[in-house]
Formats: sequence, structure tokens, C-alpha cells
Amino acid sequence: MPTKRFVALTLTAGLSIAALSAHGQTAPASPLGSTIFQWDWIKAQAKTNDHGSFARVFDTSTATLSHIECHVTVLDPGKASHDPHHHPEEEVVIIREGTAEALINGEWKQVGPGSIVFNACNITHDFRNVGDQPAVYHVLSWKSSLTPTKTVHTDTLEDSKYTPPPGILGPLAMDWNSVAVTTNTNNLQRKFFDSRTATTDELEFHFTTVPAGQSSHAPSVHSDAREEIIIVREGKVEAYVKGEWQRVDPGGVIFNAAHEMQAIRNVGDTPATYSVLMWRTPPPAPAPAP
Repeated sequence: MPTKRFVALTLTAGLSIAALSAHGQTAPASPLGSTIFQWDWIKAQAKTNDHGSFARVFDTSTATLSHIECHVTVLDPGKASHDPHHHPEEEVVIIREGTAEALINGEWKQVGPGSIVFNACNITHDFRNVGDQPAVYHVLSWKSSLTPTKTVHTDTLEDSKYTPPPGILGPLAMDWNSVAVTTNTNNLQRKFFDSRTATTDELEFHFTTVPAGQSSHAPSVHSDAREEIIIVREGKVEAYVKGEWQRVDPGGVIFNAAHEMQAIRNVGDTPATYSVLMWRTPPPAPAPAP
């Protein structure tokens, strides 16, 4: 559990470009290569709005996705993130702090720290803070070569109800405490799902807990064109990115591109936990010749 509440995700007045550079961040090129986005840098991107604040982490393409976007929202108590709506992009919401409810299949499902929400393609969804403290969460959304166009419907409660075809992941909300803990080598893992979706051949989400002084595995490359986003939940970790180990604080985001070496190690004296969203999907169609 985070030990320091992130209540105000606000942009510090007068923050200079030089200060941003001190966090080691620049605007990512397209397609996105393996990159680390530090939590301090993410907080510095935040802009207030009528329901809290919003910090864009990236909005670009990758080797396997035509579009991917990541942001962090702080949602004030009693507020909703938006009106009920739908879009063709699938998305995963990862709750860091607070207590919220997600509209899933015609019902409001309560989620707390460590819980996740999967919003399926073109299905009406909503999200609201039902606690007495700000809710803080990361949102990851994407388009692949399989993503259809936006459907037309009225975003009623009935429009949030959906029975997916066999073998396709439908909308869901999963509480941290409802997911079984298993042992994977010397690590602990909570696997939330591993399935086909409407826009991916495979989408997997899990949390891994690495003991003090241990690594997730030796630096390695996925055997297929998988890509992944890792978000540090707690502990002191280093990520192997672009041939070197780099420190990543809780709340920080790591993108591991296809066919690039990656690993995580715990450099602290307590267990470290992080989430992993991993996908496999046909690459985008090549751009037409000029």
C-alpha cells in the first residue's frame, strides 16, 4: 500500500523546462520505444479541472498499436470522471488510492487500491468517487489494427450491459483482495486476466511482488512481439531499459517495447509490487507510400 497519500496532483507554478529535464523526461517519439516516466515528472504534468486533476503521461503509437494513451486522474470525493460514455478504444483503469465505483454490465462495482477496471470496446461505462478522499488512478487506452469504428447508441444503463462472444474478455471490475496469490519462481503474482479481447489477440494483467534484493528475471526479450506497461505500486525498484538499470519510484510508469530487453529488480529491503499490462496484437498497417 502506498505510504504517502498523493492528494494534490497539481502543476507547480513556474516550473521550467529545465526542471522537467532534470526528471530525465522529453516528449516521446513515435512509435514509442522503451521508456521510463518518473512519478515526479507525471505529477508535474497535472492540470486542475472541475472534478480534480489530469496528468497526461503519453499519447502516441507503438510498434504494435496505432494509438496508446496513458494518464493519471485525481478524482475529488463525490465527483464522476465524466458522463456515461463509450468509445472504440479499450482501456484499463488501475486504482492507486481511494474508493470508487465503476459502471460495469448495468451495475456499480466498488473498487479500491490495487483494483482494476476493464472497459470493453464501444460499451457504455462510467466512474465515480464514493469515498471521502481523492481517488487516484492510472488509465491506459489503446487502438490496434483490430479496433472498429465508434458505434452509435445513447449511453443508457442498458447500453452498459454486454455479453461478450466466447473467449473474448468483456467489461469487468476486479477487487485486489478477490484475486488469488500464486508463486512464480521466487515472486508472488496476482493474475487478474489473460484473454483475447475485441482489439487484441491476447491481453494479460497481473501484479508481481518481488522479495527484497531479488529480480523478476534476468534481462530478457519476449519471444514474440509482446509489449507491456508496468506501473510501480510500492517499494524500491530499478528497471532495465535501453541497456541500463534505472530507479523507478512508486507511481512511475515503464513502457517496454517489442523485442527490447527488460527486467525489474527490487533494490530495497522490503517487498516491491508492480502491475503489468501486456498485450499481443497484429501490428498497424504500414503507411501508404508517398
